[in-house]
Amino acid sequence: MNNALEFQVGGDHYKKLAIQPVELIVNLHLDYFIGNVVKYVTRHRFKNGIEDIKKAIHYCELAVYYSKYKNPIAAKFGFTTVAKFVDKYAEKNYLTLLERNVIYYACTHSYKLAIETLNKIIKEYEQE
Repeated sequence: MNNALEFQVGGDHYKKLAIQPVELIVNLHLDYFIGNVVKYVTRHRFKNGIEDIKKAIHYCELAVYYSKYKNPIAAKFGFTTVAKFVDKYAEKNYLTLLERNVIYYACTHSYKLAIETLNKIIKEYEQE
């Protein structure tokens, strides 16, 4: 059986990464909402630009709405462990500090900070 990470349907924006979003998502047991934040923040420079950042904001908002139904990831793993996973992921995939911070904030359920940081990324797009 082939390694599912070796091929991608519809482009190569994940396959060319050192660590694919799905690997961080699985290792930290991220839920659907946070997994989508990771995905969109990681790929925005390679695929849909500002639209992906806006999608990440939407998933943060959905996570806030549904947060009453789940337990924070950081409570399971600890903030230090989450930070180490996110730092390695960001470093290997050459993410900017803002992109790294969005993922960390989402993983630690600091959605307000994640949204504020995503809005900073949007401002960077608008200045280009």
